[in-house]
Amino acid sequence: MLALVAGGWLVLAAMTRLDARETSLPAGMPDPSGIGRPGFGEGLDERSGRADQGDDAAEEPGRFDPIFDAINPARLQRLFDRAVGLDPGDRSRRPRVPEIGEPVFFDVTRPLGDLKYANELNYLLNLSTGNAPTLQVIEYEYTFADWRSAELDLSYFDGRLEILTPFYQRTLGVGRRRNWVHGYQVSPDLYLRSGFVGGSAVYVLGWKPEEESRFSSLIFLGANRALIGGFRPGPASMSAGSAAGPGDRIFGSWRPEFNLDLFYKINEKFTIGIEDDLFFQSGKAAEYLAFPFLTYEAGKHAFFQVGGGYYHFESRDQFTFLLHLNFVNPSPRQAREERGRRDEPEPTRDEPGRLGRFLGRLLGDR
Repeated sequence: MLALVAGGWLVLAAMTRLDARETSLPAGMPDPSGIGRPGFGEGLDERSGRADQGDDAAEEPGRFDPIFDAINPARLQRLFDRAVGLDPGDRSRRPRVPEIGEPVFFDVTRPLGDLKYANELNYLLNLSTGNAPTLQVIEYEYTFADWRSAELDLSYFDGRLEILTPFYQRTLGVGRRRNWVHGYQVSPDLYLRSGFVGGSAVYVLGWKPEEESRFSSLIFLGANRALIGGFRPGPASMSAGSAAGPGDRIFGSWRPEFNLDLFYKINEKFTIGIEDDLFFQSGKAAEYLAFPFLTYEAGKHAFFQVGGGYYHFESRDQFTFLLHLNFVNPSPRQAREERGRRDEPEPTRDEPGRLGRFLGRLLGDR
């Protein structure tokens, strides 16, 4: 596993050098890839609502826009916010954040720095060749306030609902050069049959060499509690199930967690990535997942991901395949572009705190 991580960082270094020579854009120039891409450079990221094109940027309506707009639950929240005066407008007080790629299996609730009213309905399928059961997860994600998101996952394995997982995510701050953003995510796992409670709590850091870079990375660092033994899904829901076969010993285990994801945008439609999910422990409690994947941006309201690779699950090595279907209603809000503009509202807590200033110095954010 350490070799896989080291190899990933070598890929990172090579891509960063290539990106600096051939793909970086001059300061202030918008990304020509435009709208609806899987999250790199400037422009409008349709999945998070981040924007830098200005209020007059026109967008060609899509074929399915009327359907998605009609069923968008954020319309109800916006009516409520307007009625009680909770900032229902299209301009946020939060600053622009860098656009970071999205992993497939162990991912963020919403992109860090996401703005209010964005929501997403997803389906994840995971098939493995060894002892890991077939995993299916239905996910619903909602950004109820700028930089604050929630999610609910229903995890099925071998066709049976086993785990209910609520998520809470908070973005903490963004670097002054807008090449990094950080936050945290908490996700308790509720085992419906056994009554066991597990889950994860992680710190999340997104980083890229420059704001306009095609390369980006995402790091998760935290702790996980899982039920080991019998049927249980892999790190997609960071948890375990409750049914065991003859001779299986079922026990709870705390595990340190470290995930590293690398992304490179090929063009406005395709992004390649490498995901490494590492749950450190001994014996059957150890769990490692490493695989390359491809993200295809189908348009404003959908993107699809497919990948496959190595999975170490309950003491057995096996091949695993993943398919992730994502259907999005992006936020209509835009981030605050520049401090000091007279037409912009005053910022709230958008500057990095003590931890953010330390990360800024560590990451060269002068």
